[in-house]
Amino acid sequence: MIFGVDEEKTFNDEPVDDAECVIDIFDFIKQRDKLRNSVDKIIRVGEKKEAGSPRPLKVCMRNVETAQLAIKHSKLLRQVTVNDNEGYSVDFRRVFISPDRTPEERDARRTLVKDMKDKIKGQPFDTLCY
Repeated sequence: MIFGVDEEKTFNDEPVDDAECVIDIFDFIKQRDKLRNSVDKIIRVGEKKEAGSPRPLKVCMRNVETAQLAIKHSKLLRQVTVNDNEGYSVDFRRVFISPDRTPEERDARRTLVKDMKDKIKGQPFDTLCY
């Protein structure tokens, strides 16, 4: 799952489809050659909204290893902002890649994250426990 990719991306006033955006993401995490041929399909999940956050992209890969490779290298996106003279502007610092989780896995993770945040709030800064 890829979160934070705008739905109406343009390059020189021409629409850019989701597949091109995913290939750009793979390029910026320096795994384009390994991941490009392993994509089966790319779909937007959920109903389109008038305004607000963009719908997540579900990227179906041919095997688990390539999906894990994309997730492993996704931290490189935090360092990427592209602005060029031709009107192409992308801020990948807001793009997140995560595994597709079942509703039960999402609930369990939500609980763990809440517990972790509560523990961090209760700890002094010099004794932070992870």
